[in-house]
Order: sequence, then C-alpha cells, then structure tokens
Amino acid sequence: GTPTPIPTASPVGPPSTVNVTCISYPSGISSPSGSETQIDCSTSFSEAFNTIAWTTTGPATPASQSGGSKQFTTFGPESGTITVKALVCFNAVCSQSNIAIVQIGQIVSVVGSNLCGDTITGFDPNTIAASVTNWNSSRPLPTGTMTWVANGNIIGTSPIQSGELFAELTFTLGYLGTGIPLTVQYSGDANWTAATYSCTFEAV
Repeated sequence: GTPTPIPTASPVGPPSTVNVTCISYPSGISSPSGSETQIDCSTSFSEAFNTIAWTTTGPATPASQSGGSKQFTTFGPESGTITVKALVCFNAVCSQSNIAIVQIGQIVSVVGSNLCGDTITGFDPNTIAASVTNWNSSRPLPTGTMTWVANGNIIGTSPIQSGELFAELTFTLGYLGTGIPLTVQYSGDANWTAATYSCTFEAV
C-alpha cells in the first residue's frame, strides 16, 4: 500500500541567524511633541521558537515587547534615531538579531574644518576641507555645500562631492594674522540639518 507521509517538523530552533528589518512612515497620529512616526519591524525564519523579545533604544514607544510575534510596531517622534533588535529563544537557547537602525527625519549635523586651529600661509594658495563629522556608515552620505567665512568675509563655497564626506576649497587669504575668526557653514540637505561651526586659525 501507499506509505503514510511523515509530517515535516520545523527545524530545531532557535535560528542561528536572526535578521530584523524595519520601515518607517508618518502614523497620522498627533502627540504633544508633534506628529508621530510609525515603525514596523519584522523577522522571518522557519526554525522552532518559544519567545521573541523585541527591544529598542532611542525615543520609541513602546520600548519593548515580548511574546510570540515575528512582527513589532512602535512609534517615534518626527525626527531622531531608533534602533530595534530581537532576541529569539527556544527552550532557553537564544539567538540575538542584528541591530536595525531607523533614522527618522533629518539628522542634526556636526561640522568641522581642518582649517580650525591650523596655520596657513597668508599669501600662497591653501587647500582646506570641511565635513559633516558625525556621519557613520549607518547614515546616508551628506550632500549640499560648505562655506568658509574668515573675519566676516566669505572666502569660498564648495559642494560636497558625490560619494564623498567632505568639500574642498583652494584659496589665498591675502593677509597675515593670529586668532583669525572662522565660521564654517553647512547648507544641509534632505537628510542632514544645516549647521555652523566657529573656530580660529593663523596665517603667517
């Protein structure tokens, strides 16, 4: 006769690798601090498990959830950075997921220039640079322009080149001095806020 099929059992858990992905979008819900952003996260695997513990860092509400769901929804503000991860357990053996980083709205830029605190030649061409110093690989590359203002006078504006982290400018100051005030102005873009940074330099 026909042999009876053996039911397919779930592979023994927990999974060795847990991958969490998240998407964010306006929730349409207003809060005292502004419009909320909804963040939907999920994971998918075939291995057996008992519990999944979701945890977050940053301004997320709820900040955690524990149970048997492979989906997790939390809410954040209009801007900020939230991380989400999941701990999947089966009979007291657990696997930790990757950390999913959710960037909401614009990132607050921190800028700087190698001209700050430096000594340049006053009557010869000098090549200087400025960058968004708080960029990291989890964030989009900044675009836009950098403007250098020395002693209240604009010495030049240069774009951040595509795929780069900095803008460069070659200029001749035309005078000598110590403690020359410098302001670096970043235009910002869709992902990064506009920002300024002030310091001094010397020309000899």
